[in-house]
Amino acid sequence: MLAELVRVSGPLPFPTDFVLLSRSCSQYWEKVGNAVKDTTHDERCLRPCDACMSNDFAYTEAGVLRDDVLDRDHDRVIVECTDNCPNPIPENRQLQRGTQFRLELFMTSDNRGWGLRSLDFIPRGAFVCEYVGELLPGNIADERENPSYNFALSDDADLVLDSRMRGNISRFINHRCRPNLSAFGVLTGDFFVSQLEHRRVPLPRVGFFSERDIPPGEELTIDYSWMLGCWAGATMRCRCGHKVCRRRLL
Repeated sequence: MLAELVRVSGPLPFPTDFVLLSRSCSQYWEKVGNAVKDTTHDERCLRPCDACMSNDFAYTEAGVLRDDVLDRDHDRVIVECTDNCPNPIPENRQLQRGTQFRLELFMTSDNRGWGLRSLDFIPRGAFVCEYVGELLPGNIADERENPSYNFALSDDADLVLDSRMRGNISRFINHRCRPNLSAFGVLTGDFFVSQLEHRRVPLPRVGFFSERDIPPGEELTIDYSWMLGCWAGATMRCRCGHKVCRRRLL
């Protein structure tokens, strides 16, 4: 059992229809090192990056996302310090610290299945949990029977996280049209090499951050952002109950 899961509320036992992971895994991609190559870091991060030089980190000294970062409509990628940084900033490693809140799995009262909530107060901009699953090539993910657990890591959906069979408790976070969590890609120095195509890919991990202050006991939700018609022949009614509900997920 993961330390971040305090308990399961109610009489039902913890679900056993999936393998519980602490980190994402893959049979198609091999992790080969702790390095990332992007617009701000050199290959091994052996010199101060642009963020270090300008002190332009995504997090405040309190360890929460800056308001201007949290409110971005695009460029939702965060670069965290790694062990290879010459002068790593502790506040700039929030996802790598792991969940700092006591989370609880519970059965919703309106037939939406399992849900997730926090027993603690969560301030705006705080890292809540990481979305963990199987790292799959897009074409393999498309062949899976139930794609509802897929999270695309690239704009062309060529790299996908699937938590249906292997994942962590973030897989129980339900949809809401006006959610209290928001997803960001977080670069922590990992990259993978495709065993099928033999190419190296920087791996953005997926972090869920609080959009606003969240009181203890409030269900944690995310906007699934599915496009209507994205699954051939499938429809799904939204039951989030929010006053701005879009009525349909698919």
